[in-house]
Amino acid sequence: MPKILPKTLPKTDVTKSSNLNVGHLAHRAILECAPSTPIAEACLLMYEAHCSSIIVVEGNRPVGILTGKDALSIDLSEPCQLDRPISEVMSSPVQTIRENESIRTLTFRFETEQIRHLLVVNDYTERVGVVSQSDIINNQGVEFFVQMRQVGAAMKRTPLIVDGDLPVNEGIRMMAKFRQDCMVVESNGQRGIITETDVLRLVGQRQGCAPVATVATFPLFSVSMETSLYKARRLFADKQIRHIGVIDGDSLIGILTYSDILVSVEQAYVRELQEALTAQAQELTSSRKAVALAQKVAAASLQAIMITDHNGKIESVNPAFTAITGYSPNDVLGHNPRLLKSSQHDPSFFTGIYQLLARYNVWNGEIWNRRKNGEEFPCQLTISVVRGDRGDIVNYVGVFSDLGKEKKYLSDLHDTRRKLENQEDLNRLMLESLPINAFIKDKEGRYVAINDRAASFFGFPASSLLGRTDFEIFDQATAEQLRQDDQAAEQMGQMFMKEISITHRDNLSHLLVHKRAVTIQNDAYVIGASVDITERKKAEQILNDERAILAMVACGCDMPETLDAICVSIERHLHGGHASVMLLEENGTCLRNGASPGLDPAYIAAIDGLEIGPDQGSCGTAVYTGQQVIVVDVKYDPRWAKFRDLAEMYGIGAC
Repeated sequence: MPKILPKTLPKTDVTKSSNLNVGHLAHRAILECAPSTPIAEACLLMYEAHCSSIIVVEGNRPVGILTGKDALSIDLSEPCQLDRPISEVMSSPVQTIRENESIRTLTFRFETEQIRHLLVVNDYTERVGVVSQSDIINNQGVEFFVQMRQVGAAMKRTPLIVDGDLPVNEGIRMMAKFRQDCMVVESNGQRGIITETDVLRLVGQRQGCAPVATVATFPLFSVSMETSLYKARRLFADKQIRHIGVIDGDSLIGILTYSDILVSVEQAYVRELQEALTAQAQELTSSRKAVALAQKVAAASLQAIMITDHNGKIESVNPAFTAITGYSPNDVLGHNPRLLKSSQHDPSFFTGIYQLLARYNVWNGEIWNRRKNGEEFPCQLTISVVRGDRGDIVNYVGVFSDLGKEKKYLSDLHDTRRKLENQEDLNRLMLESLPINAFIKDKEGRYVAINDRAASFFGFPASSLLGRTDFEIFDQATAEQLRQDDQAAEQMGQMFMKEISITHRDNLSHLLVHKRAVTIQNDAYVIGASVDITERKKAEQILNDERAILAMVACGCDMPETLDAICVSIERHLHGGHASVMLLEENGTCLRNGASPGLDPAYIAAIDGLEIGPDQGSCGTAVYTGQQVIVVDVKYDPRWAKFRDLAEMYGIGAC
């Protein structure tokens, strides 16, 4: 078995101020192994070396690569599978990139080819390093982009969540099936995580049968959806982790990976700028005539353009150059561009620029220039070399923009966004503070927005209601009624108002509902609000009952009829209880049934003629003492000792 050792090459010198290329980002320590190396041994070596990839080399020729993602396809349930040669599971061929390619080209290839690692080679196709997506994030200045974006816009919304008792091999199989680079482990009320790096360790240590809870990393660090990507990036660095949970309250709703930050950067803008500069450079390199034609185009450009001859004497500038620097064409034509030189750079800075121009024919980076009035300002500068048919230098073309204005624009944009977010927060607080149930549904009847008060009425967290319809919340009859009201609001084209009664979670509720159909950007919605008027309805019913009974008294109705009406009115608000009236006979010693419409007639017959006394149940004791009597449990109250069996027979528990 060949010994596996990292192959280390000397690192290329990097001019401090030069624009980075792929070679500057590459890891110069290449982890390599032979095709016959056992899978478990290769994975363990990757884990111990903190490498997310290993290059498979045969006869000094790279024939394949194994990454943490490839390890997910390994079946840990079959120990003999781990002794198979790495050549059976590696990815082939190995994708390569030259060390002098730009970072933009690297970013574009990662995005379009859906890969995370590239083997870096020199002009002689010799291996010089490995570069990954994480290297771009670690070395690129993406702060302006990540500060203005939130975690919720970049996270993966379908995290793989497994129980802590699940065997490791089953968990890894699920990661591969659902194309996840991690799984969240829930155990004893805590969340942990297993990543592709952990899979390398588990494969190498042959721990396929262990429960995932015993090998996961606890706890899973988490942030809210509103957290900025900038803060998330800081957390990645501080905790030395590659995955962060995204939570809404106590619910885990997504996973943010380190590489998601790269995807979140506005790459479309970078590509468009690169394409524009490339097209411009191609025009300028064709001939001196092309330069003259390009000047007409440059006159309308918002970027400053300066063209010099091969000796560095300025031949042409466009109007944007004058607008940005304050120098007119007469001020600069025939002069060297050093008149723009600021105090921010030493001679070695410019020496490095010309060295790179001689090698790559282009330089791009940030530089400080000086205006005619002496003010120094930052700008993004691209210098392209224009060569003639014989390869000799004909012109230098410099294109730059005022970064000070761009940075101010980004700052103003950030402030505007913050103000809008604050306004959204105020609107949300106002909506949550109102004593109403507020909601918005789409044309299919799905809830797209809902406040906490409405969610509490429905009996679900607000986040779990989004995307649901009334048919998933209420019974069929109630859901159909609410859907018909939505359709009525859509047909009316104006405010729709209605009182409705619904039974939900064993409670009867009365609601005053307002609904209105609206159209926003060609999408139809129903905006609704409801007020719970249940207590008002109860008060109205009690008042109506009182009026009816008083009318019966005024009309001289028979006493039994009036007493029955009183009992029925009381029972309407007792939620399953019963009311009765006992009348004291003229002799003052016993009670007769006056009214009991809800009680069993056999029970009434048994207690009719009840004598009054200190231990004669509730009614006999109350008359005897002249005091209110409340018996919470007739089974244990001594005043009900004589009637306990009778009460149990007819289901009477309190009186």
